[in-house]
Amino acid sequence: MTCTAGCYDPKTGNYTQRDPIGLEGGNPTVYGYVWDPNTEVDIFGEDPIDPVVRTILKGITGGYSGQAIYEFTGNSGRTYVGQAQNLSRRIQEHLRSGKLDPKNLNSLRFNKHSGLNSQQLNNAEAKRMAELGGRSNLENIRRPPNTGDLANKDMRNPMNCPS
Repeated sequence: MTCTAGCYDPKTGNYTQRDPIGLEGGNPTVYGYVWDPNTEVDIFGEDPIDPVVRTILKGITGGYSGQAIYEFTGNSGRTYVGQAQNLSRRIQEHLRSGKLDPKNLNSLRFNKHSGLNSQQLNNAEAKRMAELGGRSNLENIRRPPNTGDLANKDMRNPMNCPS
């Protein structure tokens, strides 16, 4: 049994104490603090994501929680490109922060990756940004770290492709 904000029993797959927000968290049991207690943590039991939105997200991602390069339509109407060590968790962070509006959730697209180190993920993100026309065409403000000018290139034009 593991204890953090509540004690988790791996045999039952649930916490042994009731979730302080009860069924409001969208979990069909008052003893479940999060969707998957092995990969997610809600130490205060206050996840603000609407249960319907969580269900839609899970349907789009298929519950995938591994490495990914993802994109979605941002609030400006332009595409936002990002990377994640844990796709499900990262998209939920964007929903909480308001960077991803729930009404744009259906625009989420992603490519699964596994075993990449952080620099390889940075490079994959920068390449995807370039494939979509470069950072000037995207909602992204910053380029991925240590990727030089790649994210600023427009690889839609063969003349701009790195050799």
